[in-house]
Amino acid sequence: MCHFQPAPGQGAPPPCWLLAATHRRRLDLAVANLRHYGIIVVPAWGEDADRARLAISALARRQCPDGLGSYVFWTAHADQGFDAGGTLHSDLELHHSPDAADAVAAALHLAGLPHQPGRDRDSTTIHP
Repeated sequence: MCHFQPAPGQGAPPPCWLLAATHRRRLDLAVANLRHYGIIVVPAWGEDADRARLAISALARRQCPDGLGSYVFWTAHADQGFDAGGTLHSDLELHHSPDAADAVAAALHLAGLPHQPGRDRDSTTIHP
């Protein structure tokens, strides 16, 4: 049994946690790490990625007018790839600001989530 309790900014969890954690828990850890570093993360926002990108980008500029406006989100439709137990059954496309790409990749790597660059430079795809 693994007694590790993940916390943002503490680094990679031990293998025992990665083996036992669902995709959802690992994504939660990645999200917490991104938020820890000031990136706005909005889970399951709307159905249209282009509309969501405009709304979230505006939100980031309002919340942090002097900041970079870094953000990450995924659509409500993409979020349906998780089952009730937290297992991901289909690719999950994360959309992000261009400056957040490296941070997203690092957070997903630390959380043990297999991923690759998405369809465009402003997205990253998590694989089940």
